[in-house]
Amino acid sequence: DMKAIQSIFKQATPLEIFPKKVSTLSHKPSVRIGVFHDSAFCFYYPENLEDLRNKGAELVFVNALQENYLPDLDGLYIGGGFPESFFEELSANRKLLSEVQERVRSGIPVYAECGGLIYLCESAHYKGKKYPLAGVLPFDIGFQQKPVGYGYLSLKSRCRSKWFNENALVKAHEFHYSKPILAGDSKPISKLAGTSPRERYQFNVVRGYGIDGKQDGFLQHNLFASFAHLHASANPQ
Repeated sequence: DMKAIQSIFKQATPLEIFPKKVSTLSHKPSVRIGVFHDSAFCFYYPENLEDLRNKGAELVFVNALQENYLPDLDGLYIGGGFPESFFEELSANRKLLSEVQERVRSGIPVYAECGGLIYLCESAHYKGKKYPLAGVLPFDIGFQQKPVGYGYLSLKSRCRSKWFNENALVKAHEFHYSKPILAGDSKPISKLAGTSPRERYQFNVVRGYGIDGKQDGFLQHNLFASFAHLHASANPQ
């Protein structure tokens, strides 16, 4: 009933718009953050990159399909995309994979979203083939026929870390056909030995799937890897 819909529209009160206050820095960038940006890693909210620049970061874009080394960096941001469409090229670029592994071991902060999480795994099992990857995270990645996680994702931080405060509520989005499995096995990632789940994962999943249906945000030293696509404005911390 279009008339009824139009009548409802007319009853709506004007929206009060609050312009976002952006503090831009006039001095030279204080840190250099590498950002994977190519056909395999192409999903970034532009505002997230803009926010990093506004906070004093110089963004150094890296093509993981063509470049075989990393420049001097203070941090690494590996976003989402469809790395599975480029596993042949990504896996064949062993020099860059080794570079990433060494940088992680050196202690630089690494933030990986979805495709970035996949890239940091031991290997990927995709369409009957196994592709060695960065070997930073202690598990493989497998792919399902249907989406494992798809839609809005609500998370609650279970601990304070370099990335989030304890009890922080985080809104995000997820879209992935992949699911982590133990290297060389099909056991769920929740069976990983070592640190406790509370220390190993940043979030409890309130809505959505995340890494294993219950948890998301894998923590390892200075590294954070999750299936959540976060927008800086919705999650200012």
